[in-house]
Amino acid sequence: MNNGIIFIHRKLREHWLWDISKPEYLLWWIDILCEALYKPKALVIDNNPIVIPRGSFRMSKVKFAERWKCDRRRIDRFFKLLESDGMIVQCTDRHGTTIEVCNYAEYQDYFRNDGTADGTQKNEVNKRELKKLTKEDEVLYIHNIADVMTTEEIGLIEAKNKSKDTKISQKLLLQLYLK
Repeated sequence: MNNGIIFIHRKLREHWLWDISKPEYLLWWIDILCEALYKPKALVIDNNPIVIPRGSFRMSKVKFAERWKCDRRRIDRFFKLLESDGMIVQCTDRHGTTIEVCNYAEYQDYFRNDGTADGTQKNEVNKRELKKLTKEDEVLYIHNIADVMTTEEIGLIEAKNKSKDTKISQKLLLQLYLK
């Protein structure tokens, strides 16, 4: 998956992944975050439908080893480190491994909460940032997180795009929101 955005919190610099002696750990973690699905996806494996939830993805450890140019034992050790730190949960079967990124929503729902533990308050800073988006950014924003937009956020984009040639209709936004 090569579209969309992920958020990385600055406190990552204080984490053991930031160890300069093992820079591959940080690279691998960011790769895992990039692979995590933004919304659930249905797959069929051995004629059995399964749903990969948001914040998870499925890939074989052999594929990880090829991608990261290392052996499978090293992949296993890294995943065990992440699992012991509560960063991932892994479930392996004969077809591959499903990786769930723990606390995915806490870090990736930037436009949805204010960073508090329960995420109940709206983030005024995020609303100001939304107002500053360029037209191109808005389109990317809509396509990447339309499934979590509120009516208020749709209204902000609508209000910003009043000219006929750039107006994104509320009907289109709602279709994106509901899909």
